[in-house]
Amino acid sequence: MFHKTFADLDTSLEAEGVHIVKCEPNYNMWFGDGEKFQLSTDLVLMKEQVEKWEGKDGYSRYLSFLREAHNHYELSVEHVLSRNFTSITSMLRPSFLSRVFELHPFESIYSRASKYFWTERLRRVFTFASMYMGMSPFDAPGTYSLLQYTELTEGIWYPIGGFHKVSAPMQAKLDLVMLMFLRRSLKHWSRSASVWVSPTDFRHRYPKSLFPLMAVELPELFLPMARL
Repeated sequence: MFHKTFADLDTSLEAEGVHIVKCEPNYNMWFGDGEKFQLSTDLVLMKEQVEKWEGKDGYSRYLSFLREAHNHYELSVEHVLSRNFTSITSMLRPSFLSRVFELHPFESIYSRASKYFWTERLRRVFTFASMYMGMSPFDAPGTYSLLQYTELTEGIWYPIGGFHKVSAPMQAKLDLVMLMFLRRSLKHWSRSASVWVSPTDFRHRYPKSLFPLMAVELPELFLPMARL
């Protein structure tokens, strides 16, 4: 997601000096009896742990769970996450409706996981991620297995220096986009009204609170516009 977002802003993590590292394992889950389960992208490690609790055929069922979660992820990205839903009719696209039941939105993630894991322990392991969304695994749609899928296939990555190292360059890029938009807008307004809208007048008409993304003061922001 970070790579795509930065690419959309015509830059990259590397170009902005953002260094991310993979956490291995993702994290440990501890149970009341002292046992633990390590969530990881390492298939060898996962095979060993799944078979410990689910038996020899448990690993093949784990892979089947991942296959379903993969389908949830790909369909969600294509038909939901990358789309704008501006009205109820936006959801009535034939391409979306024909695949909606593949997302299992009317079944809970716990009931879907129960089809692949026989033990209560692993059902909990592979459904608790729904709590990221503030939902119980017993209520969250089966679609939400995509959350666990991303962790188990792509891993968990952490930016060195904290997540502000990611947000800061994004903020700078968005500020630049907003500045360019305002420059064009002011130029258009001044031409259509046959008058020049000065930075001072603009500041009085449009308070600073309207531009929360701006990291600079308004007088400083509008100085380059005097040369338009």
